[in-house]
Amino acid sequence: TALVLGASTVNGNLAVTSGGAITQTGALSVSGTSSFTTDVDDIDITLTHASNALAGAVTFVNQTAGGNDADVSLVNSVATSLAAGTVNGDLTVDSASTLAFAALTVHGNLDATAGGAMSQTGALTVSGTASFATDVNHMAITLTNAANAITGAVSFSTLGTTGHVAFD
Repeated sequence: TALVLGASTVNGNLAVTSGGAITQTGALSVSGTSSFTTDVDDIDITLTHASNALAGAVTFVNQTAGGNDADVSLVNSVATSLAAGTVNGDLTVDSASTLAFAALTVHGNLDATAGGAMSQTGALTVSGTASFATDVNHMAITLTNAANAITGAVSFSTLGTTGHVAFD
């Protein structure tokens, strides 16, 4: 069964599990960690309310029968930290502030946009293409983990004269 989240404020951690798609009609505000899990094959997680404020590390767990059709989309209005994990499909993330990746595997394409600097604490493994962009002047993209493994084309976009890119 699909789960539609209404506007919610959680002063602590949030863990959500659904047998269907996870979507929302209102903003989520979570002061601790957030975890979103679908336990059925090829089901999407779509959390794209512009006022989402997920302050702690965000984890996504989705299942696939091999088609890697379980896409994840996140829009977050605060600094965003993606926890270590695997997304079985495409991952689209738009952070209004900084964006940090832990060790993350994406079995699909990765599209990441940040309103602040972009960084990582673990390796990124992407089986498709990867696009990294900052949409505020002078914000750097620093993805220098030697174990990064991106199979498809990689693209970068920054604004301003000091929005440098470092990639390994």
